[in-house]
Amino acid sequence: MAGAVGVTLLPTNAMNLQRSGVVYRPIAGQMPLFQLALVWRRDHTSAMLHNLLSVVQQVVREQLAQGAD
Repeated sequence: MAGAVGVTLLPTNAMNLQRSGVVYRPIAGQMPLFQLALVWRRDHTSAMLHNLLSVVQQVVREQLAQGAD
């Protein structure tokens, strides 16, 4: 370990991973806004890629709907 110190953002369910020496802290306040970009080969027909794109599209639709409320 170089400095034995680190910070990362994780989903809430990561708290289930009880790791020695790791402390989980919630972030108070509003969730930060972020941009997401996806890039893939046009000829890539992987089922995993298709599933990922479907999930991303669903999340974006839900977020847009929540913003309209």
